[in-house]
Amino acid sequence: MKLPAGFEMGTVKFFGLRKDVFGGLYGFLALPDGDEIFFHGDAMGTFIGMELVENSACFNEPSRYPKTGDKIVFHTIYDRWKPWKRPKADPWAFADDLEKAMEEMESRRLAAI
Repeated sequence: MKLPAGFEMGTVKFFGLRKDVFGGLYGFLALPDGDEIFFHGDAMGTFIGMELVENSACFNEPSRYPKTGDKIVFHTIYDRWKPWKRPKADPWAFADDLEKAMEEMESRRLAAI
């Protein structure tokens, strides 16, 4: 799948609960180059058109949680106030949700012709 500009994809390496982390849910994504990136469970987003936007409803129970092997699409953010910290994936969403969004956009484009 070709990703839109600004998106990256990783594979869930770990996702779990840690009581001393805000929100408790966090994980790590394995990137194609072998590196890994951190993500918070509460940074789950949704695709609006082709934009990945943070979903405030994530503080409620999401419809599913990431599991090892899931493909995740995300934007990388850097903390400019804490440059020593590694980047993180925020917001993120499941890759199959991106595929559905792309299919929907294409069907709308064809319907408009």
